[in-house]
Amino acid sequence: MNKNSQYIELDTYLKIIKKRFRIIILVLIIFILGGYIYSVLTPTTYQSSINIYTTDALDMTNYLQTNHALNTAYTIFKTLNTKRYSNFQLSYFRRNIRSVQVGQSIVSLTITNTNKNVAIDFTKAYQEMISSKKFDSIINNILLKDYKSCLKVRNATIATNSKYKLQENVPVCIETKLIINKPSSIVTVSTKPSKTKDVILFLIAGVFIAFFVATLLEYTSSNPDSNDKNN
Repeated sequence: MNKNSQYIELDTYLKIIKKRFRIIILVLIIFILGGYIYSVLTPTTYQSSINIYTTDALDMTNYLQTNHALNTAYTIFKTLNTKRYSNFQLSYFRRNIRSVQVGQSIVSLTITNTNKNVAIDFTKAYQEMISSKKFDSIINNILLKDYKSCLKVRNATIATNSKYKLQENVPVCIETKLIINKPSSIVTVSTKPSKTKDVILFLIAGVFIAFFVATLLEYTSSNPDSNDKNN
């Protein structure tokens, strides 16, 4: 009985495909063209990267995406080409910066942008910031402040535990001093959208939509509104 119902269902779909063949083909053509247009309009992206060598990769990884680091690099970036970059806003870069710890003492910084020169120059700004003589003292002062803040919380927690006989977790505070070597050269990689991949993805989506539309049209034509029945 189940096999018969499956054959009947398959036969029904084949009839729908045959009857609504034109609309199915039309929907597929629209999606194929949509995939091609989407691929053409999608710009090439560029990723510029540098490796940073330091004694504390974790702290450096976290720092590179802070407002302090971003603001400092942004200031340097605008000086690289004052005329071209005068109208660039800081928010333009905020979501396109990624720092990842790739080793015990190595941090990878990557800037992504659809403009190759912008990606390279903003990476260069970070490179200059990290290579500057002031940078060591700036970042180590930040880490020292964090360490002192941790000590205050630690001492307060110990005092509270002692006074009220509690067993709250006491923070572990480690004083860190970064030693930073000169960053690596900038490496830029381009990623072009794949027309074939986009067209295939749109085609797959189009197949489902085409069959849905065909089935819906068949259902509505074979099941008119109750108002039509009453009339």
